[in-house]
Amino acid sequence: MTIDTIIIVLLLLAVIALIAAMLIKNGNGKASAEAVREEYERRMTEMERRFTERDRQNAEASEARFKALAEESLRIQSNQIRRTNSEQMEALLSPMRQRLEEFNRACTDSYVAENAARKSLADQIERLMELNRTIGDEARNLTSALKNDSRQQGRWGEIILETMLEKAGLKRDINFSSQLTRDSSGNTLRDDDSGRGLRPDVVVFLPDDHCLIIDSKVSLNAYTDFCGTDDETNRQMAGKRHLESVRRHIKELADKQYQRMVKNSAEHVLMFIPNEGAYITAVGLDPDLWDYAYQRKVCIVAPAHLFSVMQLINQMWNSEQRNNNADNIAKLGGLLYDKFVGFANELQRIEKSLDDARNAYDACYRSLTRGGTSLVSRAERLRALGVKNAKILGEKIREESECSIQES
Repeated sequence: MTIDTIIIVLLLLAVIALIAAMLIKNGNGKASAEAVREEYERRMTEMERRFTERDRQNAEASEARFKALAEESLRIQSNQIRRTNSEQMEALLSPMRQRLEEFNRACTDSYVAENAARKSLADQIERLMELNRTIGDEARNLTSALKNDSRQQGRWGEIILETMLEKAGLKRDINFSSQLTRDSSGNTLRDDDSGRGLRPDVVVFLPDDHCLIIDSKVSLNAYTDFCGTDDETNRQMAGKRHLESVRRHIKELADKQYQRMVKNSAEHVLMFIPNEGAYITAVGLDPDLWDYAYQRKVCIVAPAHLFSVMQLINQMWNSEQRNNNADNIAKLGGLLYDKFVGFANELQRIEKSLDDARNAYDACYRSLTRGGTSLVSRAERLRALGVKNAKILGEKIREESECSIQES
């Protein structure tokens, strides 16, 4: 029971005692009853007021206590929730933080590697650009040199020709010879009419002592003019000059008649045009050009044609080599068989000699140990008679000799 409740009860008892005292003092009169009623109402009003005030104070106190308890509970729950959330967030964010750190490291490494690769690529591009400039300068210099010097053009064509032969698998001085000046007999190659020495660019050797002559002819001046102009009139004129140059080369090569000077050479000479475009342009300008050359014992070939022909020749040499190997194998096989037969015969003779030696040995051994007149028997009798000896025959020989005497 609270203090406020005790106070209210005491006030109520006091009111009751006061009413009782007033009734005893004043009796049962009407005025007294009215006064008692008024006093009672006044006391009751005061009590209600005090009860109301008490309820208000209790409500305020309860509300204050509730607020305090609520705030405390909220604070505790907030702290708990904060800790729980912090732990949960830490559990959730820790792997993410680790992944972010790994991603950051990977990005950093990738950035560093990319920078290095970019720098390396830039260096490679710079070197490539420098190389392209160098190649461009060299190409321009080569073009200028070839256009202005027919001798250089010829040497350039010879280099391309020899390179293609080697790429096709042919071997220099074995399958082909460059700048040949003498035939297989050692005679100098000369033009019958002028007596001038001949020197074909390449002589390709074929199986069975045959050969194929190839001569390189370069026509670049008019061809470069043909490719480098957009004016149709100039283009036609340049094409005409280019065709005339090719025809002139065909005639010059036909007049040399290499096939007559080189023994066992093919009937036609190959005229090699090292520039594929120059060949296609010439044939395109004059479809009868190939027949024009063929009638003069000359076959025009471009790099693609020549490479195919040289590969066929290389296959012919490989086949020839295999055939030669087969013949050599057959010869070696025959010699090996003859050697084997001789060896077997020698073994038989050795066997017969061994048998003869064995028979001779057995005869000698019998003379040594068999019968009473054998050498062993007589030697043992001498020893028994007291001959002075330092050595004694082996037990096996003496036993065989004794057995032979008992059997006889």
